[in-house]
Amino acid sequence: MFASMLPGVLFGSLIGVLVDRFDRRRLLTLSFLLSSSNIGCLAVLLSLGFESPWLIIASAFLLGISFNMQITCTNSLMPAIVPKQSLFNATALQGSVQHGSGFFGSGFAGLVMMSTK
Repeated sequence: MFASMLPGVLFGSLIGVLVDRFDRRRLLTLSFLLSSSNIGCLAVLLSLGFESPWLIIASAFLLGISFNMQITCTNSLMPAIVPKQSLFNATALQGSVQHGSGFFGSGFAGLVMMSTK
């Protein structure tokens, strides 16, 4: 968990500058590409037997970078997409989806892991 949250502290300002200076949609696409590539590489390496705590930590760190970029891009794109009178509701919905998916996803993953033992 520390490795996935550390990029927000280390690179939060840099990510904010990148989102302000470059095309937000392309950065969002790049962050999703980074996330999916990271997870795919991790899956391949683990299936080949490369099990190392450092591999998991490095993967969590890269996921933290891409997640912070996704959140920043999404929050900065929202005012351009959503009408001003609905912006508060859209922000609340986006936060609910993010936190809800983390909560329910963790619970689902826990049930899946328990059933495989």
